[in-house]
Amino acid sequence: RSASNANGCDSVVTRHLTIDCTTYGDTTVVACESFTWCGTTYSESGDYTPSMAHLFNAAGYDSVVTLHLTINQSTEVVETMTLCANELPLLWNGLSCMESGDYSVTYTNSNGCDSVLTLHLVVSPTPTVQLIPSATAFCEGVGVSLFAVIDGSEEDVESYTWYKNGLMIYGPNSSYFEMWEFPSETAYSYMVMVTTHEGCTSYGYSPDIMVVSQPSVTISLVDGYDATICDGGSIAIRADVTGGYGETSYQWYKNGEQLLGET
Repeated sequence: RSASNANGCDSVVTRHLTIDCTTYGDTTVVACESFTWCGTTYSESGDYTPSMAHLFNAAGYDSVVTLHLTINQSTEVVETMTLCANELPLLWNGLSCMESGDYSVTYTNSNGCDSVLTLHLVVSPTPTVQLIPSATAFCEGVGVSLFAVIDGSEEDVESYTWYKNGLMIYGPNSSYFEMWEFPSETAYSYMVMVTTHEGCTSYGYSPDIMVVSQPSVTISLVDGYDATICDGGSIAIRADVTGGYGETSYQWYKNGEQLLGET
């Protein structure tokens, strides 16, 4: 435009104008559980703009910024496991588990968020079993009794399974077992498997049991003595025993009458 300067002369004034425009921007964020932006905490995925009245850019003009937010969730997983005591220790995710309880580890899930995995472990007791025979050696024709003695209550037991020389014996299902009619000069081993209501098993083993033949006795004169003696004479006889087992004891009889002191 034209104007007069201070000296009253015509002059020309030129204005150089710069216009700054409103700016727009986008911010993209992926977070776990929640995210705080411009004083506001967001816990759900979505597009958000600031709630404040004015937001200015570097030039001092109003600006609009949009937050594109993705919220991923952490996970909490509980796993329940039941084991028998004789299956411990349990190695689980680097932990050695020795008793009933809850065990937890942290990990990063597929969304990249810290998460917790918990094992709820239940340990069922396993009984200790002793297998006690009535004898470890006996004569042919005599039975043997076996007793399964457990350290817990028999009410916890579901079944007893008996084995002879590694083969299952079908039929018996109790803590007491008896066998008869064995061939002589044979050794036997027994085992019992005890199963609880929770499905836990334990085993008891017997020592080897030997079946021997019935003892056989032969009576003969001692060398130097004769079967015919005179009135007032004496005779010496001996008993030789074969078969049987253990220490031998003797009791002598004469005409069916016990001889006291002759043992």
